Amino acid sequence: MSQHGTIDILSADEPRQGAYTRVLPNGTGSEYQFTLQFPHDAPEEAIAHQMAVVDAELQAVRTLCE
Repeated sequence: MSQHGTIDILSADEPRQGAYTRVLPNGTGSEYQFTLQFPHDAPEEAIAHQMAVVDAELQAVRTLCE
């Protein structure tokens, strides 16, 4: 994790696309913000598969943080 609470994972082919993550303070805790961008022509099946992977990864992060 960076000192600023941000990690961006960008596409080598298209650096304006990728995953952008932030850890934001919220009272005595924090919130995790995750934005994932797909190419405009990405197949729906590929998006659905990636979202299932992201869901499992975010559940793992939540379990580790609680």
